[in-house]
Amino acid sequence: MTVPMLPIASASVWLLVLLMVALGGRVFGWIVTVVAPIAISCTLVVLGYGLARLDQGPTRDMLKQIFTLPDVKPTFYTSEDFLKRCMDSFVHIQMALPLWFGIAPTMGKMTGFGKIRKNLTWLLMTIMYGVFWMLPTLTMAPYLGNLILKSQALFTDVPLNGYALIFDTMATAFSYLRIPPVYALLFYLSIFLYHVLFLCVAILTLVDNIMESLIPCLERNSINKTFINVVVTFLVVGVINALGVPHTTNAGPYFNVLMIVSLERLVFLVVVLTFIGLIVVYAKQNFSLAERIMMGVWFALACLATAGLWVYKFVHGHDELHYNGNVYSQTWETISWIVSGVPFVFVVVGAIHAIMVGRGSCCQRFMGTFQESSSRSRVDNGRTYHCAEPSAPPYAYMDGDVFPMDNLPYTSDPDLDPL
Repeated sequence: MTVPMLPIASASVWLLVLLMVALGGRVFGWIVTVVAPIAISCTLVVLGYGLARLDQGPTRDMLKQIFTLPDVKPTFYTSEDFLKRCMDSFVHIQMALPLWFGIAPTMGKMTGFGKIRKNLTWLLMTIMYGVFWMLPTLTMAPYLGNLILKSQALFTDVPLNGYALIFDTMATAFSYLRIPPVYALLFYLSIFLYHVLFLCVAILTLVDNIMESLIPCLERNSINKTFINVVVTFLVVGVINALGVPHTTNAGPYFNVLMIVSLERLVFLVVVLTFIGLIVVYAKQNFSLAERIMMGVWFALACLATAGLWVYKFVHGHDELHYNGNVYSQTWETISWIVSGVPFVFVVVGAIHAIMVGRGSCCQRFMGTFQESSSRSRVDNGRTYHCAEPSAPPYAYMDGDVFPMDNLPYTSDPDLDPL
C-alpha cells in the first residue's frame, strides 16, 4: 500500500508553522535569526556556483527577460515602449516581494500605541524578508539562461513562473547542465525555508495584531496571554486551511484561473488601497482640516478610479480575458499606473510634513513618526519634563527658578496655605 506523501508533508509544514507562531513573536524572532542566515547562505552558495561556472552572457539575457529591463539605446525604443517595460518591471517586483503582506499591519503599529523598539524590529524583519526574497530569482537566472542557450529552446517554451519553474524547469536545468547534486539540494532547501518563513511572517502578522486588540480584555480579566496566543494561532491556521478546501474540489480549476488572470491587478489594487488607508489614518492625526479634506477627496477619487480601471481590464482586457473581441487600450494601462503611483508619492510627502512640523531635534522628530500621534503627544513633543518628586523635601516647587509660582493658572489663597 502506497501512502501519498503530499498530504503528510503539507500537514507537517503547517504543524511546524503553528508551533513557531504560537510560541510568540520573541521566540519566532530568535528562530528567524537562526533560520534566515541558513536559507540565505544556501542561496548564495548556489548563486556563487552559477556565476563562477556558467556563462555570463545567458545570465544577463535571463535577467533582462525576468525584469524586462529596457535597452539603454533610445533608438530601439520609443517613450511608450520604455514606459511599458518599466511598468512591467514594477509588476514583477510586486509579485516577487511578499513585503506587501506586512505593510498594512506594520504601518498600523507605527501609527498606534506600540513602542518604538517593537515597531522598528517588526518593520526591519518584514523588510529583511522582503529584500532577501529576491535572492532565489537572482539565483535561478544563471541556470535558466544557460539551459535555454544550450538546449536551443525558446523563452516561450520554458515555464518561467509558478511551481513549474521551481520543480520542472530548475530540475531540468540541474540535470541538463550536470550540476552537482549538492547544489540542487541546497537550492531546494533554501526554497523550503523561505516559504516556511513567509507563512510564519504572514500568520504572525495576523496573530500579533489580533493579540494587540485583545490586550485590554486580557489585562482586565487576568487571562493567560500565552494560552490565548496559541488559541488565536490555531484558529488563524484553521481558517487559512479552510479557505484552501474549495481548491481541492471540482471548482478548483475555476478558482485557479480566476487567481491567475486577476492576480496582477488584485495585488496592484491591494497595494493602492493599503496606502490609501495608511494616508487616511495618518492625515487624520497629523494634518490640518483643509489638508485632511483635500487628501481625503483625492484618495477617495483615486480609489474609485483604480477600482474601476481594474474591473474594466478584468472584463474587457485582452491580456487576461478575450471578452467579445474587445481590446484594452494601452492608454488606460498608463493611466492606471499613474493613479497607483500618486499614493506612494504622498506617503513620502506626509512623512516629510510630519517631521517638519514636529518639535525637538531631527532625530526626535523622525522617531516621533513611529509613536502615537495624538493631540497631547503633538503638543508635548520635544519638551523636557521634570524629574519625579522625591519622597522628602526639598521639592521642586520650592525652587522659584525651576518651578515659578507665577506661572500657575490659579491664585493661591493665604487662608488655605499650609503652615
